[in-house]
Order: sequence, then structure tokens, then C-alpha cells
Amino acid sequence: MSIEDEYAYIVNERLAPVDFKAAGYPNLQAVYDAYIPGVNS
Repeated sequence: MSIEDEYAYIVNERLAPVDFKAAGYPNLQAVYDAYIPGVNS
């Protein structure tokens, strides 16, 4: 999703925190570590 499309969700507070356990990760850092280096910075 492009930032232009995401913006409406962000400003209207339609986002929820990542439930890392439901996604199969032991902690939030594991979610970050699953991404290609530099994607989440």
C-alpha cells in the first residue's frame, strides 16, 4: 500500500498494534528481524 493510501487510515486512527503472537512471532523484535534490512528504518 502506498503512503498516499495509508495516510487516510493513519489520520483517522484506523490502525491497530501488531499482534506479534497471533502472527506467529515470539516478540516484536522478531517481526522487525523478519523484514529485509533497511525496510523498517
